[in-house]
Amino acid sequence: MIDEIQGEWAEEFGAWESALKSKFDDIENTPVKILIWGPGEGWERYYAKRIQIRDHLRALNRHNEAVTSEELEQQYPQLKQYNTQDAERVQVETCDLIIILVVKERKVTGVQAEISIYRQQRDFYDKARLLIPRLTTRERERNQGFLSQGWIDYPQEHCLVYNEQQFEDCTRIRKYCAEHATRVRQHLAFRGM
Repeated sequence: MIDEIQGEWAEEFGAWESALKSKFDDIENTPVKILIWGPGEGWERYYAKRIQIRDHLRALNRHNEAVTSEELEQQYPQLKQYNTQDAERVQVETCDLIIILVVKERKVTGVQAEISIYRQQRDFYDKARLLIPRLTTRERERNQGFLSQGWIDYPQEHCLVYNEQQFEDCTRIRKYCAEHATRVRQHLAFRGM
């Protein structure tokens, strides 16, 4: 009897295998446009981390179309025809996922401004995932300005809090970014089926 069940299952499984392989391939081959915001090229240490995240996402799946905003501006000079906020808005509307690296360095204000400006917009909120530094109580008290409040009070389900060691190692950060790229890919694939 067990042999009969296994035989029947094996025959049925062949059809399942073919159908599921096709679906899994469709999901795996779904492109995801990933925008990586954060400190610009002038902040070498932080920009290098953005590049590390980008490279990791690209290496995981050739359909992870991960780019920095600087790369978009280089490839699409049309973006420079717009003021900064309008160019960023075009980026937000075009991408599927936004990974945003926030750092403790108080002089790095561009990324904080982006979060403060766009955080109330639904498509930004749905797409944005913040990588934020762990703050001490004293650091939180010092960061009470408009720009800081954009990310300090951001909903935790959209954030990964990292410490200095995790920033340097980047394993946890890369894993978080990869998980979200996979979720977005699945969502896009299921929407297209």
